[in-house]
Amino acid sequence: MKIPRWREGGYWTIPDEFRSRSRLLDFLKKHLNPVSFCAQMTADQTINRDTATTVQFDTETYAGTGYDTSNYTFTAPYAGKYFFYTSITWENIAATIDLHAIAFLHNSQILYVQADNRNSGKGLYASGCSWTDNGSIILDLNKGDTVLVQAYYQDTTPVATEQIQGSTTASDRYTMFMGYKL
Repeated sequence: MKIPRWREGGYWTIPDEFRSRSRLLDFLKKHLNPVSFCAQMTADQTINRDTATTVQFDTETYAGTGYDTSNYTFTAPYAGKYFFYTSITWENIAATIDLHAIAFLHNSQILYVQADNRNSGKGLYASGCSWTDNGSIILDLNKGDTVLVQAYYQDTTPVATEQIQGSTTASDRYTMFMGYKL
């Protein structure tokens, strides 16, 4: 392999050691793409009371490897340690809500990361306010393992649904799910 010299007057040849390293780096770049993603919501999502619901992160703002916007699930392309983060903005939350929670699911096993029950029927939320839950987790995954986010809430009064905020405006998308391989 010949590459141009910095000075005029010809070319020089790369030694074999550098040639094999270059091939190895090319192989790694081709076959081990970085595993990372960031997905957000483009529309509000209704969450039913007392029902764990998969959050519909439908738009990848940083498209990497592994996240599927059709089923809102990350599937590990390689075994290893992964970092995940989520931020869920509840919109116009009822003043009577008792508990709201977010959870990461690893292969359908629920791993609660954040739950807030400080209201406990005492009306600590102002009617119509918004609330953000966020959490992160590091998981050891095998190739093919799945991770997704669910939201849940309870209310002692008959408020049937709550809303998670999404937006068609990219700068207003506060509800997100992101991750990467460590």
